[in-house]
Parts: sequence; C-alpha cells; structure tokens
Amino acid sequence: MAQGHSQWDPWIHSRHELPPVRAHRAPRPRPPPALHRHPGQACLRATRGLLPTALLLSAASFGLFLWQLRGGPRGSFFTPAGGTQLLAALAALLGAGLYAARGGRPLAGGFGYCFALAWAAAALALGSGCAYLRLRKGA
Repeated sequence: MAQGHSQWDPWIHSRHELPPVRAHRAPRPRPPPALHRHPGQACLRATRGLLPTALLLSAASFGLFLWQLRGGPRGSFFTPAGGTQLLAALAALLGAGLYAARGGRPLAGGFGYCFALAWAAAALALGSGCAYLRLRKGA
C-alpha cells in the first residue's frame, strides 16, 4: 500500500481498485503508536467526523423544513431550515477542504470517487440552503 497505509481507503482509491486479499497467516506485530502516525492522520479523522456531521445536519434541515411547512405561519421564510442546511454545507466544505489541503497526496495520481462526491454534496447543500432562505411559505 502507499506510504504505510494499513487499510484500504476509499477516499484515495477508485472503485476499480479492490483491497488486497491477504492469505490466512499469523498477524504481524503492530508498530508502536508513535511510529505508526503520519502527518495526514489528524485531518483524515477530522474529515471522517465532519462529513457525517454534514449528513446529520442536512437531515435535520429537511426535518425542520417539513415541520415548518406543516405548522409554520403563512408567508414566513424557512430561515431555520436554511441556516441548518448552510451549516451542513460548511461542514462538508471544511471536511473536503481539510482532506484536500492536509490529507496527503495519493501516489496513484488522483483522489477517489468519494472525494468528488464530498465536493458535489457540499455544492448541493449550499445551493439548497440558499434556496431554503429564499423560499417563503405560500398562502
């Protein structure tokens, strides 16, 4: 694997590259934790935390939208739903941006499809957050 990665990472590898198949053998001793770290490990953890947070915020935004649609006053804006969706977009942008800036460059030449999906999700969340803010409940 590239640069001492011990696991197959879908953020780096494309769907055509499958993880290596290991033969059944005795497990190798793990190196001490200080030697196992590399510079992009913290950013990868932050990315893995920010993107599920963006997903949860987006789901909460949709729930707020439905709640406001059913019980909100006529003529009001969907500001809480829009603000929550913009927070989801911010979390997705931060997660993908952190990974791109500090996560390390793959040796194979490109990031995987999950990386492109994260940027697409951030753009879509930003667009829908702005649409929620402009939307007004009809009479």
